[in-house]
Amino acid sequence: MTDLISTSRQTSAGKVLTVLKFFGSRGGAVTLGEVAHHTNMPRSTAHRMLASLRTAGLVELQDGLFVLSGGLVELAAVVPANLAGGLPELVLPSLTDLYESTKEAAQFVVRRGDSGLVVEGVHGRQSVGLLPRLTGTMPLHCTAAGKVLLAFSAPLRQNPPRLEGHTAVTITSPERLREELARVQRYGVAFDRGEWIHGLTGVAAPVWGPGRTLVGAISVVGPFGRVVPDAIAPRVRRVADIASRELYTERLAGRGLAG
Repeated sequence: MTDLISTSRQTSAGKVLTVLKFFGSRGGAVTLGEVAHHTNMPRSTAHRMLASLRTAGLVELQDGLFVLSGGLVELAAVVPANLAGGLPELVLPSLTDLYESTKEAAQFVVRRGDSGLVVEGVHGRQSVGLLPRLTGTMPLHCTAAGKVLLAFSAPLRQNPPRLEGHTAVTITSPERLREELARVQRYGVAFDRGEWIHGLTGVAAPVWGPGRTLVGAISVVGPFGRVVPDAIAPRVRRVADIASRELYTERLAGRGLAG
């Protein structure tokens, strides 16, 4: 990226694309100084650009590094697969493996503002009755996949969504939610034990892209009795790790998930 056209001759949109492509070339994580140096922007201009990207939900600030966020994945989810890098298509084999090992509905969920959006799923006949709850959007604070998206998303940790109570066991206390998200970060797995829908339980784990960029969550959802969260958790984590490695491999192969 050292042979960039002078930024004074670029349009604003061109500058944004230049910065996003630079993120991609550096594995999705950069410093302010690196952006300024490699794009030939004044440091103040680079800072304003990164601030705008943060406001748009495309970039997060973590431990002094600017990293690509799940907002880009959200945008990709509504673009045809051949234009979006085929993200749902890439995680489908992992979802299929997870369904085969659990016989319960498996989902891939990305962040959509203050909600989770199901962009891919695999289920069998025994989950047909749950389909209205296995598609579309879901709350973040009381679903397994949503907790993963919250736990590893810095802006949402600072500004949690409204904690609406859906069942008698829904977490509605900000302090309890922070404790729950800390456990998710520590163990790399999240649970929903009837917090969104009475009688329904779920387990989820994060899927990472290049540069430790969170791209979404893989989850298993099913009714109490059939789904035993503690028993399924190791399988969910293992499949999410496999999906993360495959996404990274695809990125290196040039399919490009982050730029």
